[in-house]
Parts: sequence; C-alpha cells; structure tokens
Amino acid sequence: MQCATCGALHLTTKIFFSLYTNQALMICSISGNPAQEPVLSTKSGHVFEKRLVEEYIAQHGMDPITGDSLTSEDLVAIQVSASEKPLVVRESASTSIPSLLSLFQREWDALALETFELRKQLNQYKKELSLALYKQDAAVRVAASAIKQRDEYKRALEELTIKLGKGEVVEFDTPVGQTNGSQALSEEYASQLLEAHSQLYQQHRSQKYKSPIDESSDMKFTLEEDFKIWDGQKKKTTLLQAEFNPERTKILLAYSENVVVVYDVLEKKISNRFALPKRTKFSYFQWLDENKFVYASTDGIVHIIEGESETKFQLEKKSITSILSHPLLPYLIIAQDDKLYIFDGENKLYESDPFQSKIREMALHQDGLFLGLCLEDNVVQVFDIAKSSVELSVSIDSLGSVENIDKLLFAPNGYSLVIHCSTDSGSKIGIYDLRKDAFQAVLDSPSSPVLAIDKASSYLFNDQTVFRYYKKSKKWSSEVAEIPDLARDVIVNLQIKSLDDHYEVFAILRDGILKRYSLQAGV
Repeated sequence: MQCATCGALHLTTKIFFSLYTNQALMICSISGNPAQEPVLSTKSGHVFEKRLVEEYIAQHGMDPITGDSLTSEDLVAIQVSASEKPLVVRESASTSIPSLLSLFQREWDALALETFELRKQLNQYKKELSLALYKQDAAVRVAASAIKQRDEYKRALEELTIKLGKGEVVEFDTPVGQTNGSQALSEEYASQLLEAHSQLYQQHRSQKYKSPIDESSDMKFTLEEDFKIWDGQKKKTTLLQAEFNPERTKILLAYSENVVVVYDVLEKKISNRFALPKRTKFSYFQWLDENKFVYASTDGIVHIIEGESETKFQLEKKSITSILSHPLLPYLIIAQDDKLYIFDGENKLYESDPFQSKIREMALHQDGLFLGLCLEDNVVQVFDIAKSSVELSVSIDSLGSVENIDKLLFAPNGYSLVIHCSTDSGSKIGIYDLRKDAFQAVLDSPSSPVLAIDKASSYLFNDQTVFRYYKKSKKWSSEVAEIPDLARDVIVNLQIKSLDDHYEVFAILRDGILKRYSLQAGV
C-alpha cells in the first residue's frame, strides 16, 4: 500500500519533470528562453521562437545559426500540448496594461535579436584576432632573424674592411646564418609526422612478438633451397646490393654492369630488368611497398618505379648515401653528402642545414620519427625529423678505438640501436639501449656489416654469425652459432622471417645465389 501523501508527491515530481523536460527541448536558439510558438528550421535543425526567426529572416534572409539561405516556408511548426507550453501572458489589442506588456515584449525581442548578432560578431572578431596575433608573432620571428643576419653581415663587412685596409689575405667563407638553400619543415608536415608517430607507437606497443624457438633450446639450420637468381648474369658481374620487399615476395638486385633486376620469389623468375645510362652509376635503392621501389644514380637523379610508370626528380649532382621510406606516410627521406631531404613524390618538403660532416649511414626507427645518423667522422646521432634537431649523441667510447662505422640498425622492439664498426681490436657490434643511454652489449663480429634481426629482437644475424638474446638474464650470448656451409664476407643481404614454429632465413650471396634456410629448435 502506498500512502496518499507519498503518491501525491511522486505524481507532482513526475509532472514537474515532464514539464521541465519538454520545455528544455523547446529552448529558442536566438533568445535562449522557452519558445511559446516553437518552429524547427529544416536547414539547420535548430528550434526558434516563431516571431523572432521570422523577423530575422525578414531582415537577413538566412538561418541565424548556419547562415544558409532560409525562408518562412522552411520553418516547421512544432506541436506542443497546452499543458506543456510555458505559462505566458496573452497579448491584448486594447490600450491597457496587457498592451504595454506586449510593447515590452516586442522591445525584448528586438533586444534578443541584437544580442544574438553581437554574440556572432564577437566570435568572429575573436577568430580574426587570434589569426592576426599568430601572423604578428610569425612576423616578429622573421624580423628578429632578419635583424640578426643584418648584424652578422654588418660585422663581417667591418672585419673585411679592416683586413682590406691592412692588406691582409681575405678568405671568403659562407656567412654565418646563411642556410645554403635549406628549407624548414612546415608545421603542417611536422604535425603529420607526430600524428603518424603516435599511431605507429600505439600499434607497435599492442603487438607482442614471441620467438618460435624457446631460449632453452639449441638452434638447428636446414638448407631448403639453393639456386642462382639470374641465369643471364655474366661471369665477371658482381652483385652489389640486394633488397627484399616488406613481405619477402620480391627482391631488387643491382649488379656491377649497371643492371638492376627485379626477381619474383613466388614465381621464381625475373619480372623486370633495366640498365642505367653508361655515363652514370647505380647509387642506392629501396622498396616503398610490395610493388613500388625507388633508386638513385650517381648524378643525383631519384627514380620512383611502379609497374611501367616512372617518376624522377633531380637533386645535386652528388652520390646519394641512403633512401628510406616512412612506414606510414608517403615520404622519402634522402641522405646526400652532408644534407637530409624529405620528399613527397616530386615535392620537396624539407632540406636540412649542412651537418658537420658527410652522412655515411642512416637508419629509420620503426615509429617513423627518429633517424639514426652516422657521420663521416664516426659521430652517431639520433635525429628528430619533426623538430629538425639532434635529440641524442651516442657516446661510442665503449666500443674501443673506432676506426670506421659502417652500419646502423634499429631493433624492431624500438629500444635498441645496433652499430657495426671496425676498431683497432677487430670488428665489433654495439647494441645501444636508447632507454638507458648506454651500451647493453658489445660483441665480437665478422668484418661484414650485413645485419638482420627478427621481430622479437631475439636473434641478431651478422653475416653468417648468429647471436641470441636471453630474456631471463637480459643479456646477449657470448657463444655464437653460424649458418652452415657459408664463407665469411660473401653475403650481400640477409633476411629473417618469423613463422609459427620456426624461422626462414634468406641469404643472397655476391655470386647471385639465393639460399633459403630453416632455423628450428634443435632436438
């Protein structure tokens, strides 16, 4: 049983809630008050007081909210029952207090329309002011840079005048602050790189790769295939470079006779072959996706090949050190001499200032934001592409007396940078932990700079030598295994592919032979 008092209270609450809800749904978008005669704009979907919106249409001929063209025929009356309408005083045509209230109502309506217009103008002025302040800030930065350059040129001119007056020999260098044709990366492209980095970082964090071989098991190699890729290769022709596409279904090969070959691994045949002009030599190439690749010649021309189509653009007439493709964006990152470039197709997005020396090696982090750079004076740096700045200089003292660094590779786990170098005590592999800013391991290595690492970052291949990482002890093995029946320094490229219960290892040799091994847990 429910008492009469409680029942009445619940009924009163229910009626009040119903009235409040229905009135809240009929708020005029102009005045902000409950509408007596609510109408709906079919153009914007907003609710208005009929007399207010009709007056606005008569003055402006458009929707008050969106600015679209609007007529009275575009308004739809909203039917509200008498019990749901807000309580208002009826208008009276007689000259009395009600007629005065009607006059006040019209004045209030005019004031509401004027206030609405002022609010719209205020928002527009805020946007214009924000843009003007941004432009003013940019202009101040440009002016400050110009003043700085002016002062430097003025000081240089004064020094030159003094030297000429004294009859001293004058050496003409590049003025301080001159960019030598450099082009900064715009905020738009920098923000795209940061957004892609965030997306790739989350993607890689969600992917947990596990080695198909338990670390307590021994390793066993089995040769599955052994054949020559190109039968038309001449006896004196040497394979210079080989690159697998991301899925290991095609191989791009460059030979010493200025010939480039595309080999289809699945169909086991040459799918394309072309020769470079005699006046130039092959410089570098890289796959962009499964069927698209890019190569460069020593005259500084970059060629992008996809099927039968070719796109090319010209850089300086110097050899190109490296070409890398961004893992998510259609950007090419090119190292030439002492400069970095970023291209989107033929469109140049970025050209760096000259580095302190020539760029010898380059590697791209899996998240697409950081570059590992090795300069000719054996300086190793981690470069932020979006900020165009060096984020980390790697101290290589732990490797010994370094004579030459010839290979950089980021591990797929994203935490390590692998460095191959020659020192006064032999070749070394340094595994640098980016989180701790220190070397995790320094391993004795063959002289070959060929490196490959599996997705789980558990097996590191250096030429025919294999190193293993033990997660329990968090150390790389000092004992090594070797791929059988392979001489040292004959591998041009080596790739490892993770399968459910074993690895596939592809080794391409200088004589054009492709060997495919199965790496399994030993019995």
